[in-house]
Amino acid sequence: MLASIYRPLTVDRPGDSESREFVGYAVGVIADPQSARANVRGEAADMRGRLGFPSSGTVPRHGDRVVAEGCVYEVIGHPLWEDESPLTGTGLGYAWLQVAGRTN
Repeated sequence: MLASIYRPLTVDRPGDSESREFVGYAVGVIADPQSARANVRGEAADMRGRLGFPSSGTVPRHGDRVVAEGCVYEVIGHPLWEDESPLTGTGLGYAWLQVAGRTN
């Protein structure tokens, strides 16, 4: 999956970003949805899960917005499992990030 990554430039007092800059594209992103909910009338859906980004490319950081397949996700926290294994000395090749998304 192809994803566009946007980083906040300025933040207002409550912590909401006011403007964002385009950081780059990530190719080969893997989605691992954990839960999805829709409201009673089915007008909006809320999704939480993980997205895997190839470690060799652009990896988003906390607070970045990721747009993939028409959905907007916000990155929560730092990458998971991006380090090399102490037993094998090899990495997974992907940095997994917790994301929360909302689409109408």
